[in-house]
Amino acid sequence: MKILKTLISLATASVMINSPFFADGAVTSLAITDNVSQSNSADIKNIHDSDIAIGESNAIRGDNNGDGKVDILDLPIMKRSQVSSQTHTATTITNILTGQWKTEGTIGVRDFTFDNGTGTFFMEDTGFQQDFTYTVQGVSFIMNIPYTLPLTAIMTWTDSSHFSLKWNDGTIEHFTSVSNNSVVQNNTQQNTVEQQNTQHSISNSQYSSSTGQHTIQNINGVTYIDGILIANKTYSLPANYNPGGLLPEVESAFLEMARCAWNDGISLWICSGFRSYEYQRTLYNGYISMYGKDATDTFSARPGHSEHQTGMAMDIIEASSAFEGTPAAIWLAENCWKYGFIIRYPKGKESITGYKYEPWHIRYLGKETAKAVYDSGLTLEEYLGINSVYSY
Repeated sequence: MKILKTLISLATASVMINSPFFADGAVTSLAITDNVSQSNSADIKNIHDSDIAIGESNAIRGDNNGDGKVDILDLPIMKRSQVSSQTHTATTITNILTGQWKTEGTIGVRDFTFDNGTGTFFMEDTGFQQDFTYTVQGVSFIMNIPYTLPLTAIMTWTDSSHFSLKWNDGTIEHFTSVSNNSVVQNNTQQNTVEQQNTQHSISNSQYSSSTGQHTIQNINGVTYIDGILIANKTYSLPANYNPGGLLPEVESAFLEMARCAWNDGISLWICSGFRSYEYQRTLYNGYISMYGKDATDTFSARPGHSEHQTGMAMDIIEASSAFEGTPAAIWLAENCWKYGFIIRYPKGKESITGYKYEPWHIRYLGKETAKAVYDSGLTLEEYLGINSVYSY
């Protein structure tokens, strides 16, 4: 206590060590008083000169002990941070940065799902959702969002359940792990579903509906109706169905549509494209942990039932209700059929498609079929005479 009082009372005779880690304006220099021991001075200097950029890590947290400056009183926290960073840096992606995380910070509350290099975040206040890929290089976190420049941040681990990101624009987010046993249990349930999804046989049959005669074909677990690949609550895809991304034909159609939209003064981009079975399972389980199963089933597909797994579906600009009624949403609804897409989950058709209205979600069918569905005024389920209801 005597040493602490002495340190607090010292206000003069400081030795200033300039640190490039504080160039962002959070702190301009580090004050070490003459009365501080040489070993402590050396400790601070070593920490600031560390190859793992611990100085930047402390700048992220700002003033560690809350006294309005970074000085010798912050040394114990700096040391703990240094040990923590050394422990976690090498194993960040494979062993730690997976599962569901919730953030706090100036950006707002965001729910993140990380899964071995791919992820999704969800804004709780607006409902906005965005897919991304990520890498960790040392203490650098790099997020890649389709059709935008990479976003970078400095990562600082507090322990295996908490870390912070300081983005390159200066904003800070604090992450807390929210993965729990309920999610693990859901994963176990979904593993059973995965086994069910792989138990298919090749078959062909015909049926009639109000729109005519239809042919249904199941090839290695994938259902085609009149040659259209179907993934909804009734018809699932096997876990190993993975085209590796959006199909080239689909990407070309989107780029053609985006160019024409641009000529009309509308900017379009993909905020969520292809998702694998495994990624959809992680995403779905994350939503269950936050909203419960019944609510989740109204807006998120169970693994194997997502159109995103087909490589022929995408979300445009913003997967939230904020997109509804925007110039881009209106343009998309009026024109996407011209390029082979349909609005997959129209308003007022929730009981038929099984999902709430999603003006941002489009599905590629090819220009001829998309025009026929659009002209009919029907959903894809109605057009093909099928339903969309889970059987489990």
